[in-house]
Amino acid sequence: MKTIILAGGKSSRMGKNKALLPIGGKSIIKRIAEEFTPISEEIIIIANIPEIYNELDLSIFPDVPEFRGEGPLAGIYTGIDVADEDFCLFIACDMPFVSRKIGEYLIRELKNSGVDAVIPSHQGRVHPLFGAYHKRIQPFIKENLLNGKRKMSHLLNEVNAKIIEKQDIPEELQVEWEYCLWNLNTLEDYQKALEFYQNINKL
Repeated sequence: MKTIILAGGKSSRMGKNKALLPIGGKSIIKRIAEEFTPISEEIIIIANIPEIYNELDLSIFPDVPEFRGEGPLAGIYTGIDVADEDFCLFIACDMPFVSRKIGEYLIRELKNSGVDAVIPSHQGRVHPLFGAYHKRIQPFIKENLLNGKRKMSHLLNEVNAKIIEKQDIPEELQVEWEYCLWNLNTLEDYQKALEFYQNINKL
């Protein structure tokens, strides 16, 4: 299994690169990479300005030229392309508390169920940028991008995607479920993440 971190977003609402924001003395993207290294054959970053992440000493690729700048769907297409792996776990670079235990669960469900994708959902919101995907979805992604259909929801409607809710997972993972799906879009979100980090480290 390979883990692919999507770091191609513009962070327009944040006003700065979300992936490099520090929490607990480490950038968010470094936290994600370190969290998933123990369970990953390789960690890959998809970023259209690769040199920003050189210090991480990981494999870094820009979107394929054909779809460069076309959003997360292009990142997933590129990730599948460069990973050369049947099963891939994709993670957005703005999820500071993402959990490898949940990631392992998603990959296990993908392998055992035979579906094309396994995606978590919480409180009615689907989180396709922390999901397990089989490489056979790549032709569907290409067709969507060629037709200007950049939304993840279009893809999930076309492939055999299994949506996982909190009540579907083992009880021992349910505490992690809520905070691992937390993503940052604004500076207010970032401040809340800093407070949350301080609180959990006091426990």
